[in-house]
Amino acid sequence: ALPISWRLYHRCSDLPEQSEYDLPRNQQVDAGFAKGMAYGMIDYERAVSKRKRRLFDRLFEALPAEGAVLVEVGIGSFPNALYLGSTKAPKGMDIVGVDPNVFMEQYALENANRAGLLAESRQSKLR
Repeated sequence: ALPISWRLYHRCSDLPEQSEYDLPRNQQVDAGFAKGMAYGMIDYERAVSKRKRRLFDRLFEALPAEGAVLVEVGIGSFPNALYLGSTKAPKGMDIVGVDPNVFMEQYALENANRAGLLAESRQSKLR
């Protein structure tokens, strides 16, 4: 089994002082939004890919070569998996994805798999 602990959703209502901000979500809207983000942003991602590649290359230079921890807040469908799957990325990276929309998880996992982040040889952790 792969060392993956994937958890995108954490309800802040676990903390009493924050429960007033953790309002119920519309599941149908969230599902539609997730699908739209997963398939409707392809042209945008293509348009910004060169700039993102340069930014991620700079990020990788600043991270340790092994065992880096990266937190992506608002991970969505995880379009950045393409860059984090680069051979320039640190080995054994621990990627923590945070998103309040539980429907993003399936698309994020698909993108992580497509980028090779779930391959055992990567020794990456996704949570």
